[in-house]
Amino acid sequence: SNSMWGQIAGEAKITIARKVLTQIINGLPDSLSVGLRVYGHRYGLNDPKACTDTELLIPIEPIAKAQLIDTVNKIQLKGKTPLVLSLLEAVKDFEKIANGSVILITDGIESCNGDIKSIAPAIKKSGLELKVHIVGFDIKEKEARAELESIAKSTEGKYLDAQNAGELMTALEQTLRVEYQVLDEKGQEVARGTVGGEAVKLKEGNYTVRIMLAPQPLETKIAVKLGEETVFVLKKEAETWKLVR
Repeated sequence: SNSMWGQIAGEAKITIARKVLTQIINGLPDSLSVGLRVYGHRYGLNDPKACTDTELLIPIEPIAKAQLIDTVNKIQLKGKTPLVLSLLEAVKDFEKIANGSVILITDGIESCNGDIKSIAPAIKKSGLELKVHIVGFDIKEKEARAELESIAKSTEGKYLDAQNAGELMTALEQTLRVEYQVLDEKGQEVARGTVGGEAVKLKEGNYTVRIMLAPQPLETKIAVKLGEETVFVLKKEAETWKLVR
């Protein structure tokens, strides 16, 4: 939106975002499916269409890095922040995909009177396993941060602050980590973590580890013994994801 023309240490926020996104996109695995939705890029602040200005520029499909980077570099900054509408439309973008994540980068809060409490029910109604992770870029007001945190929390997503280029890079890397669940023999979740993150502690017993990959989660059975540490590595072999001990 228009506010991305603001500066951090003499550099426009959009310039910082473009540089960081280029690095992030180039580092993503080729097996990932990625789409790009933007808002506030076609109509000015006073245009009647400003609050409906959200558009899926690249549908969710196997990553096309050059196209993504080119599109990011051409985005215009014109209007408002129809953040809620954009997230509701993003849910529809996942209609043919069983699960996934929306990563929203914003330097401001909803500016079109959207109801932030409508997002979680819309995801639930869709039947999708979908989380919204929000990276607040140069968010200074405590109230604004609280609003963005509440949106992420309502979808079991993360909210991360970023005040400069380095923090934006770190925040995006964190949101792109693959999550996993640990289920007990009754199918109840007993632990959750991220691949490459900190280990989880479990009581002795039999469990199922479910790696939240799209379009289908990867599951494996494990037996946990007292005092033992078990390490799995997620690898891709011949286009198939595998958990290797």
